Amino acid sequence: MLLIILVSSLQCVYGLIGYDCGGQHLNITTVSLLGTSECDLGYQKPNSSHVYVQLFQLSEYNYAEIYQCKIELFRTVQYCGMHSHISAVSNGRMEYFLEISPSKCSRAIQDSIFSLGTGGEINGLKPNSTNTHSFMLAGTVGYDGRCEGTQYSDPYGTWNNVIVDALIQITLKTAYVLLNLNSGKIMLKSGTVCDLTRGTCVDSEDGHTFWKPMPTSSCNFHQYDVLYEGLATKLISQAEDSTYATVYSLVTQDLTFALTAAHQQSLCGYTLHNTEHPKLFILETVKGNTFTHRGSIHVGNLDIFTYVNSKFVYVEKHIKQQMTSLYHNVMQHRCELEREVIKNTLSFAFLQPDEFDIA
Repeated sequence: MLLIILVSSLQCVYGLIGYDCGGQHLNITTVSLLGTSECDLGYQKPNSSHVYVQLFQLSEYNYAEIYQCKIELFRTVQYCGMHSHISAVSNGRMEYFLEISPSKCSRAIQDSIFSLGTGGEINGLKPNSTNTHSFMLAGTVGYDGRCEGTQYSDPYGTWNNVIVDALIQITLKTAYVLLNLNSGKIMLKSGTVCDLTRGTCVDSEDGHTFWKPMPTSSCNFHQYDVLYEGLATKLISQAEDSTYATVYSLVTQDLTFALTAAHQQSLCGYTLHNTEHPKLFILETVKGNTFTHRGSIHVGNLDIFTYVNSKFVYVEKHIKQQMTSLYHNVMQHRCELEREVIKNTLSFAFLQPDEFDIA
């Protein structure tokens, strides 16, 4: 009874078994007469989507705006005696530089005014030039040759009943100079190297130099230059053995890149993707929520080898993708051709089964 149930549960199939007895070797081939299966080679195209990204590089150099004030004083101290007789005094002739604060230097450049500290002011100063003025620091001298002395003090002495006439040279300059973000140094045009965090130093050529200190932050947003901001193509490979899992690519008239996203790192709430270039990073974000603003890039940060290598990587990935696609197309066409041959053979089997056995 059990045997009858098993036999009745079996499905009927149609097949054709042929035996070739003309050869010395046994060749058994089983062919299904119901049809041929589809050509499914298991090739999976990478998922492609458009995302908003920022491509930026870790910069080494930047610019800083400086303003410089050099106040050089030439003064002569003379004793005014009886009947306006003038005589020399010790340390009467001296040439030295005056100390100046950042606020006074900034006012001299912006408002063209320099205060002497004795109640007098010099107006009409011109920036990026040397301004020369003469005046009396102490005492008075008339056109008739009469003098009236007073007390005068400076870093080199104190005198009574003297007159002091002076010649002052005021040099005002503004410029943009190079600063090294890695070493924290600012390099002046004279070759003087100063500490960036101090905000001031003395230049051997242009006197007291001031600049705004860089903002201190653990995020260091100022150390990144934005190379591109906008839409890019994101390719995610479905193959398990793929060398390039996630690739961000862009091809425009002005910019071409294809960079593989490596491991991620978090920086102040942003998730940055490292790439095969140690100085290039990618941020996948939305418009308006960017890591840093795009600005001018210092020429010292334009590493030609980075960009040339990036193009080589783009060509490498493009050729690999094209070769993979070509291989898939060849194998697909070959499978389709073999499938058509099998279909023709099956139709021949229905019409002339005896000839099909021999074939």
